[in-house]
Amino acid sequence: MGNVGKALSRFISKITKENLWIYVINTLANGPKTGYEIVKEIKGRYMINVTTVSVYVVLYKMERDGLLESFDKDGKKYYRVTEEGLREYGDAIKALVDLLSRFNCTLKCSGDATGGRP
Repeated sequence: MGNVGKALSRFISKITKENLWIYVINTLANGPKTGYEIVKEIKGRYMINVTTVSVYVVLYKMERDGLLESFDKDGKKYYRVTEEGLREYGDAIKALVDLLSRFNCTLKCSGDATGGRP
């Protein structure tokens, strides 16, 4: 992405590291995974430089909130999405699409990113 300014850097952090739960659920869309597999996929697929500890903290909170459930298989802990997790994920994606559509309208209607404002 190159050299980014402070504002853009904060924005990227907010939509990635501070919202890891969305990436976790998306990662689990194809079935259960271990914490290690989730970390590896988030780093590789989404190019988010997260610590293993931060992902495990998110997994713990998600399980506590009913978005995930864990189970043991072959001596390893696996995570899978619950129905509540899928509902929350769907609502989050709808909210994101709604937000982006507002920006797209501003861009299309005004011809520039500022909407005619400074």
